[in-house]
Amino acid sequence: MSGKIKGIIDSFIERQAENNSMMRDIIEAYMMLNGINPHEYTPQSEDDPAIMGKLEEILQEIEAIMSSCIESDYRQSGQPALN
Repeated sequence: MSGKIKGIIDSFIERQAENNSMMRDIIEAYMMLNGINPHEYTPQSEDDPAIMGKLEEILQEIEAIMSSCIESDYRQSGQPALN
């Protein structure tokens, strides 16, 4: 099967960035700094298991960072954090 990496990247960016171009750029930059250039993958790209594993790790890191930032924003606003 090919193109799964591209689909995962696109889906993740769309979900996390929520149409915010700055967030999209930040997520893409984070991926690139960690060795995965989202622009190199196409629907025809081979799905290398090593890349899939690395991608999953990076996506988990990004989710943890974003969750931490959201939680911090709530603490600063005096509102209870969403769980």
